[in-house]
Amino acid sequence: MNIIYYDNHIVVVNKPSGIPTQKSREHFENLEDNIRDWLKIKFNKPGNVFLHAVHRLDLQTGGIVVFAKTEKALKRLNEIIKDGEFHKTYLAVIENSPTIKNGTLKHYLLHKNHFTEVSDVKKDGFKKALLEYSIIGENNGMYLAKIKLHTGRYHQIRAQFSFIGSPVLGDKKYGSKSIYSKDKIALIHSEVSFIHPVKKEKITFKVELPDEWPWNIFDREEKERR
Repeated sequence: MNIIYYDNHIVVVNKPSGIPTQKSREHFENLEDNIRDWLKIKFNKPGNVFLHAVHRLDLQTGGIVVFAKTEKALKRLNEIIKDGEFHKTYLAVIENSPTIKNGTLKHYLLHKNHFTEVSDVKKDGFKKALLEYSIIGENNGMYLAKIKLHTGRYHQIRAQFSFIGSPVLGDKKYGSKSIYSKDKIALIHSEVSFIHPVKKEKITFKVELPDEWPWNIFDREEKERR
């Protein structure tokens, strides 16, 4: 576990790829329970400890996850997300550069059977998905994309980039032809910014590129800006 920040209201963690955010029928070990156990030990808390993920990352995706430590914090953070004031930025290694280096992807997505179907036109049951991206690095036919989500659909980044012919490295479910690592894809939630649910001040958290990502050309000037 890599605890980025904690106080009486929230915990912010850098989730490793390969572990789910919350428990499921397929995966018993999970980040939320691990953090809950850590809180019990660190603060010598008997009995149950309230902890709930404000948002989730896929099993294969790493990066920042925000947890609420109280029901009050959870309610306010859910309201912040609903109001579009929970700003998330991702970094991904993708195969094949999009034709436009800096652009917007707008599609319609349908979640079914642990998979997301993509359409470029509105269909019954499909929900609008919108993101902005910029290509900020290139190495050996792979491209580093910086992505800002405007909607939070199931597998949104993975599905949308696959649809335009630029799947995330290692994401075989969505068409990647390259080997990365078991239960991992080259996608991380790298930055989040929101108003603290109790202190009412803007806070921002960032993480760096994973060491195992298959290149070292992340532009220094861009890195310094982050």
